[in-house]
Amino acid sequence: MSGDWVAAHEAVSPIYACRDCGRGMIIEWCDAFIQRMGYQHAVPGELAWMAPGSDGNLPIAEVSPRAQWAGRVIMARAVMDKDTFDALMTALPDEPDAAGSWIGTVLESVVSALQLSGK
Repeated sequence: MSGDWVAAHEAVSPIYACRDCGRGMIIEWCDAFIQRMGYQHAVPGELAWMAPGSDGNLPIAEVSPRAQWAGRVIMARAVMDKDTFDALMTALPDEPDAAGSWIGTVLESVVSALQLSGK
């Protein structure tokens, strides 16, 4: 499934429908990313978004709301900000497919960041 986002989404989409399952997956994905990147002692800071092939950070206006949310989720987990993390989880859409799409964006963000970093 390497690089096949559609197949990856379809493989895990049944799990996305369960909010608690989605929360658990997000925690695991974030923790694996934090460990791999060496961010265990992260401190709150500004978020930056990049796209494959870009020369630098994207302006926030070019970042989808889902990707903004995913970045904030990852940052909250990295700095162990439970209140922010919980608020972001509460902000997930109520409709299961929509929530699944947002949850999937965390996985896409983690994988993309790892690919861009070469780690």
